[in-house]
Amino acid sequence: TALELLWMPLLFVEELAPPGAALRQLRSAFLSKHLHFRYRGFVESQRQRMVQDGRSAHGHNIPAGEPYDYKAACHALRLCVQGARLLEIWMLPVDISVRPEYSIIQGVRQGELTLGAFLAHLDDLRARLDSAFVATTLPEEPDRERVHEWLIATREAGDA
Repeated sequence: TALELLWMPLLFVEELAPPGAALRQLRSAFLSKHLHFRYRGFVESQRQRMVQDGRSAHGHNIPAGEPYDYKAACHALRLCVQGARLLEIWMLPVDISVRPEYSIIQGVRQGELTLGAFLAHLDDLRARLDSAFVATTLPEEPDRERVHEWLIATREAGDA
């Protein structure tokens, strides 16, 4: 969620002070191959929650006989899409409603996907996340030095 703030479309930003603008220029410095492990872990925790709860959260109408937590399901799908895009193009899509995968999330929200259909889509998106990790050109480690330099400069300027 912290990364989402760095990629928030400026349309949704009321005010952007100079230190914030400089920080947005450092977005790629926060990225590394480590994000695959984090996103994959978040996806797995949401999948586990979704299946373990064995219920439809928030009064959602899932097809009979296959209740699952649709909120956790939607989070798992979103995390796969966002993580794969970060690995592929070094950018985080905050608004995924423009992504083709969004129709799957809408299907879950509207109670149109059975548990089996949802899990098949999730498996496909997890495979894409894993493939993106194998192919990524992200560095092994984030660029801590660039971030540290920004932090020191911002503090010295009295803007922090």
